[in-house]
Amino acid sequence: MHIGQESDTLPPFHSSLSMCAEIERFSERRSFTYRHERAITMKQSKLMFLICALVLTGIAVTSLNCMFPGSMNGRIGINISDQPAWGPEGYDYAEYYYIPEIDCYYSVSEHQYIYKDGPAWRHSSVPPSTVSGYDPYHSYKIVINEHNPYDYHARDQARYETYKHKRDQPVIRDSRDSKYFENKDHPEHDKWVKGQHRN
Repeated sequence: MHIGQESDTLPPFHSSLSMCAEIERFSERRSFTYRHERAITMKQSKLMFLICALVLTGIAVTSLNCMFPGSMNGRIGINISDQPAWGPEGYDYAEYYYIPEIDCYYSVSEHQYIYKDGPAWRHSSVPPSTVSGYDPYHSYKIVINEHNPYDYHARDQARYETYKHKRDQPVIRDSRDSKYFENKDHPEHDKWVKGQHRN
């Protein structure tokens, strides 16, 4: 290089400063991008959590509704008023009874007996005509809360065979528990209604 001629390159010191400045600007851009992406990710995570919570809540409510379709006076899972007076005491909710003595089911919501008639299942307001001497107040009933229990008839028939001749099951009609008084066929129902009006 000739004396007085300007150099085309920066001195090493200035080059280092320029490089450091570029690195700092790059780091700032990366930091901003990271913070921005992280904020978006957190928002998305919160949104997904909210959606999942709503979905699970819906599933839970639907499941409860399927398990306890009967609701009396706004009380989920209680259908004492729908149960027959000859129904077994001790159940706030009952969907079906299986009656071993006559080998048939009773739908509480439909108020109908369900029994095998040839290859099909028949629904009727009265027991099968082949049954004689049947007294619902003195026959043992097994509460079954599942959809179409007669699909598992062979299971129930074998499981409850020994209950066929039991006669000691307390029924709603004879219960002294006041919660059963709301059942219209209970002897204390009229008094219970008057008491409700006074309250």
